[in-house]
Amino acid sequence: MRNQKQSKRNHLSMIAMAIVVLAGMIGAAVQPAAAASNSTRSVSIVSVLAGKSVTIDAKGFPANTNVTVRMGQDGTKAANGTIAGTAVTASNGTLKGTYTIPDALKSQAKIALRVETTAKPSQFAYNWFANVTTSPTSTSSAPTSTTSTGNIVITDVNEDKDVTFKAAGAPAGAKLAVWFDWETSSGALKGQQSGTVKVGSDGTILATVKIPPAAKDRPSLRLRLQGLSGSSYLIYKWFTNADIATSGGSSSGSTGGLPYIVVTAVSKDNTVTIKAYKFPQGEYVVRMDSGGSSAKNGIKVDTVEIKENKTYTATFDIPDDLAGEDTITIRIQSVDDAKTFAYTTFDNVTQ
Repeated sequence: MRNQKQSKRNHLSMIAMAIVVLAGMIGAAVQPAAAASNSTRSVSIVSVLAGKSVTIDAKGFPANTNVTVRMGQDGTKAANGTIAGTAVTASNGTLKGTYTIPDALKSQAKIALRVETTAKPSQFAYNWFANVTTSPTSTSSAPTSTTSTGNIVITDVNEDKDVTFKAAGAPAGAKLAVWFDWETSSGALKGQQSGTVKVGSDGTILATVKIPPAAKDRPSLRLRLQGLSGSSYLIYKWFTNADIATSGGSSSGSTGGLPYIVVTAVSKDNTVTIKAYKFPQGEYVVRMDSGGSSAKNGIKVDTVEIKENKTYTATFDIPDDLAGEDTITIRIQSVDDAKTFAYTTFDNVTQ
């Protein structure tokens, strides 16, 4: 009898052990994959120019913090990947910008992308994108002039001579190198330094800098401010190299006979005033969408008639659905021929 009870106890113990092992196996099977980063951080792919660049929108990072953008082979999460650029997050911890795809990855079908805080890489977010064009940047082959990182605004341009700009949120008292970049026919970026600027004690900059000889006759240029002595600080802004006062706005397209738009005034969440240049005569639809998009499928706000070779000036209401957006894209596109268009992005702040 004792042997039977002992045998039964042994049998029950074996069953219990089997249940524990099975539970462990099931638990392992349904264990979720490790999160890419803290759940508050994320990075979204806004658009891609195949083999050339990718535009991203990152959120949930510490405010006013240096971050590094990396790209790598698909499946690597871009850990220790090639550095595609650096930037400083906005006061709300967001980052919007366009980054050149490294040469070694230009032909890859899929590319991993990672945004990490420079001082503490364990704070990161990652994503991946298919290396195919998802949205045109403008009617020109040059990059859209509205792409930027950091708080920098082009206020005046004298074609091939100089550009005036203002910036905020820079390291107080720092000295920054001024660079002008442009895109070559192969899609690569080249640049030339044009002196330095000193940041004010309040972190702001207001300066006029000369456009260097090598950058002249380029339809679109990128003004880049970069920290010296190993500093990772960097902000930049694309602008159209044309004799126009942008009044705090920025334009898209180029001066080579192609249409472009300049934002001249903004009433936050209310209206935006623009000047449109070099649009052929015809009927056009005006659309708006959140910043970072081309507004190709944005909200229709008006239909307008533009006369040939005339500067078109108008004020449009900002749609209620876009109220509260930090940046907004406005697009003017021909009604019967989608090939004629231009767009630009503006900060949704009264100016």
